[in-house]
Amino acid sequence: MERVHAFLWRLHSPSIPPGMNHSYTSPAHRALRATLATALTLLVLVGAAPQTQAQSALTSGFNHTCALLEGGTAKCWGRGGEGRLGYGDTDHRGDGPGEMGADLPAIDLGTGLTAKQIEAGNDHTCAVLSNNTVKCWGRGGEGRLGYGDSNHRGDGGGEMGNALPAVDLGTGLTAKQVEAGNSHTCALLSDNTVKCWGLGNEGRLGYGDSNHRG
Repeated sequence: MERVHAFLWRLHSPSIPPGMNHSYTSPAHRALRATLATALTLLVLVGAAPQTQAQSALTSGFNHTCALLEGGTAKCWGRGGEGRLGYGDTDHRGDGPGEMGADLPAIDLGTGLTAKQIEAGNDHTCAVLSNNTVKCWGRGGEGRLGYGDSNHRGDGGGEMGNALPAVDLGTGLTAKQVEAGNSHTCALLSDNTVKCWGLGNEGRLGYGDSNHRG
């Protein structure tokens, strides 16, 4: 494992190894090294190869991390408070033996649904699904999940999968991308407009006021 960690560090390092010329730090080589680093990180942490049809991705919140894996499955680990990991409880994962790799389950996003993107906020998580809808779970304060209340979701049984509704983005609108901030969320929609919800302090939602929305 120490050798793997050392290799990952070298892949991320901008320095030129002894005996290598400056082409080692060219944009093409940096891109290749970044791809290899992501692939190896996924293999080490979650026991799966990155997906080939859609780009694999890692995203980190304040106290948790999520990965988008082969076939659009998603796994999260770290602090489990408020259900931010999406497993129907508040257990921490990854802080003990036998919790990672094949022992870490995929998040239930609903029957027949996979993730196209997953985004970790401070203490909530959102995903753009294969049907271009958005689902969010974790801490619900200030409406950051977008469900019209402040309830946490994903911290109890029967709250994920088909029981977790899609966020209402507007009639006929779907999502291209979602971004989760400290206490708010924004989505780029199918008509290329942006909608944001959650904590409105300092005008972070972009509506000309400090009102919370969602």
